[in-house]
Amino acid sequence: MNKKAQVWSLDVIMGIVIFMVAIVIFYVYTINLSEDTESKSQDLDTDAEFFSSNLLSEGSPRNWNITNALIPGVMTGVEINQTKLDNLYNLTYSDYPQGYQRLIIMVGTRFDFYFYLNDKMTINITASTIEVDGIGKLNVNRTNLQEIENPSNVVKFERFTVYQKKPTKLILLLWDK
Repeated sequence: MNKKAQVWSLDVIMGIVIFMVAIVIFYVYTINLSEDTESKSQDLDTDAEFFSSNLLSEGSPRNWNITNALIPGVMTGVEINQTKLDNLYNLTYSDYPQGYQRLIIMVGTRFDFYFYLNDKMTINITASTIEVDGIGKLNVNRTNLQEIENPSNVVKFERFTVYQKKPTKLILLLWDK
């Protein structure tokens, strides 16, 4: 009997077994990875819908301010209320990043956000008025999210509303790193 042939066939069988185990591990990992991504995307979608619903509500209490806000909605009737928008801006940036983190909790999300309107927003601060691109994470704007944050998942949620007596679109970006 030839011993070299028996050892060679045992090596081939072991190689095939190791290869098959590696393939199975790869597929199991890939399937779990895609489920995590799907789950995170669903979470982002759900949070974006919830966030925009809260944002485009009257808020709680109805005439909320920075000190008593439970849900910071910016609407009065069917139009964005300028005072509430100013308060939301101040709530977000006056004590950044604590104000931003507080707002994330108030609107019921765990993801970073930025929202803007078709046109720039006018914000009244103390004795001056400024134009801002949007409200949300500091240094992010409607064009630089990818380069500033490099998110792994992003949801863009759009809602129609009225701002300064004109129909406009509110665009909400939610993302996860």
